[in-house]
Amino acid sequence: MIFVATVNLEGAGLTLSADSLFTQAFLSQVDPVAVSEAILNSRQINDAGPFALCMGFMLMSAAVLYALWLYRHRDQHPLPRFTYHRIARLMGLSLSQELRLWWLGRSCGLPSPVTLMLCPATFDHHVNAYFSRFQAAPKPGRQRLAAIRQQLFPSDTPEIG
Repeated sequence: MIFVATVNLEGAGLTLSADSLFTQAFLSQVDPVAVSEAILNSRQINDAGPFALCMGFMLMSAAVLYALWLYRHRDQHPLPRFTYHRIARLMGLSLSQELRLWWLGRSCGLPSPVTLMLCPATFDHHVNAYFSRFQAAPKPGRQRLAAIRQQLFPSDTPEIG
């Protein structure tokens, strides 16, 4: 059994034949110039092709330049979260302690939770200001922050409470 299919691209005939017994496919010879002209003359290409191509090239160039700029300036302008994360890891805080301290800094309106790591008085002030908003301060929360304080400032006695 032989299957023959013919596709006509504006004058360029393309014949595909396949033998189902041997599954060998072959194409008849077609003039490549006629095929390329048929593809170029077809309306599948957008009418705004040159403009879209130019805009796409400009956007891709801008994205590459921005990525290179970020790569070259990565050490000069570290992201606040990464800086805080590095400092917290160096000070031995676990991920849950790090996130708790981040939340405390955000809820107190601090520009960065690194401020809480500077001195025990600053830490105590912001913890007490945070818990003063609640009528009944949760004791586990105070205990967790006292443990963080002890880890950050091991030589001082905790004054939270």
